[in-house]
Parts: sequence; C-alpha cells; structure tokens
Amino acid sequence: MFSAVSKFSTPSISNSAIGLITKHLYSTSIKMKTYDEAVNTLNNLQTNFATIQQVRLSGNKNMDTLLQMFEYSKRIGYDAAEYDKLNLLHVTGTKGKGSTCAFIHSLISQYKNCTDKVTKVGLYTSPHLKSVRERICIDGKPISEEKFAQYFFEVYELLENTNDDPSVTTELTKDQRPAYFKFLTLLSFYVFMKEGVDAAVYEVGIGGELDSTNIIHKPIACGVSSIALDHTFVLGNTVEEISWNKSGIFKNGSSAFSVVQQPGSEKVLRERAAEKGSSFEVVDIHPLLKDNNIKLGVDGDVQKINASLALAMSYKFLKQLDIPIYEDRPNSEVPDTIKEVTEFPGKILAGLAKAHIDGRSQTLPDSELENLTWYIDGSHTVESIHRSSNWWKTTMLAKKEKTPEKFNDSIKVVLFNQQSRNIEELLTELYKTLEDTVVFDQAIFSTNVTWANNKYDINLVSMNVDDKKVDELEMQKRSAITFETLQAETNKEKNTNEITKINVLHDIETGANLVRDLAKQNPEKDIDVFVCGSLHLVGGLLVVLDGTK
Repeated sequence: MFSAVSKFSTPSISNSAIGLITKHLYSTSIKMKTYDEAVNTLNNLQTNFATIQQVRLSGNKNMDTLLQMFEYSKRIGYDAAEYDKLNLLHVTGTKGKGSTCAFIHSLISQYKNCTDKVTKVGLYTSPHLKSVRERICIDGKPISEEKFAQYFFEVYELLENTNDDPSVTTELTKDQRPAYFKFLTLLSFYVFMKEGVDAAVYEVGIGGELDSTNIIHKPIACGVSSIALDHTFVLGNTVEEISWNKSGIFKNGSSAFSVVQQPGSEKVLRERAAEKGSSFEVVDIHPLLKDNNIKLGVDGDVQKINASLALAMSYKFLKQLDIPIYEDRPNSEVPDTIKEVTEFPGKILAGLAKAHIDGRSQTLPDSELENLTWYIDGSHTVESIHRSSNWWKTTMLAKKEKTPEKFNDSIKVVLFNQQSRNIEELLTELYKTLEDTVVFDQAIFSTNVTWANNKYDINLVSMNVDDKKVDELEMQKRSAITFETLQAETNKEKNTNEITKINVLHDIETGANLVRDLAKQNPEKDIDVFVCGSLHLVGGLLVVLDGTK
C-alpha cells in the first residue's frame, strides 16, 4: 500500500499540494471508500498552474503519453485491443464534439435491447459541469457515487500493486501516477468493461493524436466536428496543424466522418485518412434537418451540423452491427449511407429529439422565481461565443415578436467569466454580435469560485488556474474595462447613451444572489440572464442554483 509520497511522484503537482496528497493517499491505515474521498484523491492528480505555464512556454509535447496509457491499461488488467468489444465511436473537434456525442448516445440508445448486440450504452465526455461522475455515463445516467468510489479505488490499487511488476511496468510509468484526465480515461474503460457495456461513445479531451482516449484500437467510426484555432500551445498554430493532430484518431479499417471544414483543414483530414487506411466522408447538414420540421433536443442552429455528423456515425454503427434501422425492413433494403435516407424512422426521430447536454444552448427557468430565466452556454472561443450569442439573440427576438411590451420592459443581464483566454476578443465578439439587438442592463463578471465563503464545490476544484489572479480579480477587472470601452465606443459612434451597470464579483454564488435579488425587486418584469464564457462558470452556476453545499 501507499505509505510515502516519495514512492510515487506526480511531476505535475506542486510542492504545496504534497501535504494534501499525503493526506489522501491510499494506505493500510486509511481505507478510503467514499465518493468524497475518491474525488479528493482524484483532484490531487490535477496538473497545477505552474506546470501548465511551463508547457505553454516550452511548447513541449509529451510524446510518451500514449505509450504510458497503453502501459497503464495493462496494469489495470486490459490490453487496449480488448476495448474493441465496447463497439466504440470516437469524436474529436474544436467545437461541437460534446453535442455530437450527446446525439450519438441518444440515437444508439433508441436501439438498445432491439437485439442482444446493444444492451448498455456508455458515454465518456469532458469536462463535467456539476459532478465528475457526469464524465462516465451508462444508459444516460452518471454512474452512482458508490460505484464511482468502488471502481476508482480498484483502479488506484491495481496501479499501486503493479508498480514493481516488471511484466507490465517499465520506466514509462514506474513510480508515477496518471494525471487527472488520464486516470479518468482509464477509469472509464475499466467501468465500461466491468459493467458489460457493449456500445460506447468517447469524446476526445484535447486534440487526438496524443490524447489519452487514443488508445482505442479499432473504433467502428471516428468523427470530427468543427475545427478552429484552440489549444495552440499543444496542437499547433494553424488549422492545418490542428487538423493533423485531431485526425490522429483515425484508424485502419475504420470509417471517418467530418463536418464541412475550411479547405486546408479538409485537405489534411483526407490525407491523414488515406495514410491511416480509413475511409473518409464529409458530412453536410442532412436535407431532412434543413427545414426545421424535425425537433432536436439540443437548441441552436449549429446543432443541425452536429446532429448530421452524429447521424452519419450512428447509421454506420447500426449497419455494421446489423441492428435493424427500420422496423419494417432489413438493413439490406435500406440505403448504404444516411445522406441517402429520405425519411427517418421513428427511433431516429426520437434519438434526435431526446438528445440532451447541459450547459449548451440551455434555457433554464429559475426554480424559485417565475420571472427569472437563465440562458446558459459554456462557449469559450471566439467562434462559439459568436454562435451562442446568435442563439441568445434569436431567442430574444422570438420573445420580442411574441410579447414586444414585455420584452422591452425586461431586464437583461450577462454573467461572464473566462480565466485564461483572451477575454478582450471574447467580449468584443459577444458585444458586437448583440449590440444591434440587445442592450444589457447589467453585466456581472465573476470568478469560477463556487461559494461566497471562497470555497469550490468538491467536484469543481481546479489547480490549473493562477490563484493570485483569481484572488485579485484580475480577469474580472479586465472584463469590466473591456465592456465599458466597447459601450463607450458604440455610444460615440451611434450618438447614444446606453449604460450597463457593471458588477465585478469574487464568486458565482454572489452573482446568482444578485440576479435573484433583482428578480425579487422587480416581480412585474422578466429577468433574462445570458451566461457564457466558461464551462467552469456554467457548472458552478448549476451547482449554486441546485443549492446543495
């Protein structure tokens, strides 16, 4: 058992965290079997801010990371090729990969138990919003706290007990712990194998080529959602370089699908597919989705793109496993690809309608106040901020058309945070997209700290942010200055005098309370709140709105 930190070192964890690690290590004297203990131990596997900054500055890529994952997998009892029995679908991309996975999961789930080929459907995604258990779902539900703790410590012990076993452990992983995302990825495979999952959808964490999920041997299909510049310090400085990285998930003998990309990006994807021996198909919006007559469970026009990619991948899955797509005919009598389908069967329609993903184009009426509505999207890139702002604009315009007087009298609020990216670019995109339609009465710039007592929810602890910047509200003050500057420029240009009240706050709970107080003080008015900028902000807000500390 673990008895000393020196036996297993985690290079990504700062010296200040060593005391915490010692407290939470698994040992003969401390049998940690509770969920909270598992999450505390997991949190100490996070990469700290200083290490991330070193990687950013050096541009260093750990080329051994996949070799380590293969070895870790053997140490928990599985050769990576064994995961093929999960009938895997693997999705990468910059924007929309989470929504695509949600659609795939929902579509395949409609065919569960139609035959004995699919009885349990797994889903592995990241990041989580409220609970780390959300990352590992079976049949649409996060695994229970009890099972999470059980399987977490089984994997934890397996890694410990094999540390000195030369048959499975080399210098690649000896005396090391897999970092946070690696551990969760290993845990997901372990859980799905132990639970008898026979269809699993995997979302890539970052990139593809060196992502921890890329130990997948032979997926049934791979998908690429929209590609844009993001995580450039790891993936490359051009969309072509990023596309090369993301297409690293393509596998020989598997099918690869991509949404319509920029020409340079598509060229790279095609070349990589040919190089890897994978078929490749570009998926446009399906004709049946273009006229808005088919309900999608995830809101926003962009979801037609993600749903179309999900349809192509799910259709391939059903055909390959010979699961009857239509109830009245065998698969031998249906089109070879989904793009040739002119009428969706009931199960496909149900799958599209029942797809759900929190924190993306989500309209959430407040549980306490009838006049308060939260419009939530975790968008955090320029492109996704543009799309989420357009979603909110469309929603507000529909409200204006339906009840113009109520819309004009409503109080509009933006709740925003971004702790590490270019906030000036993000806020400029948000402001310019909305300036001709919506004027915010109030803007709230908060950190991602969950509670007013300066504590994070246990599931939302983050060691990869600069604590000094958080404490000093550096990013929030920059956001306020940026917003005020944009508004001043607009007022000068248009000869107007719009003034938004700015609030710079230390935590999400205080922000939520401010909005709720506003709703209580104005019971005759609608309070519409647009929340964006960070999935961490969205997750923290959802926890606060649930009200459970």
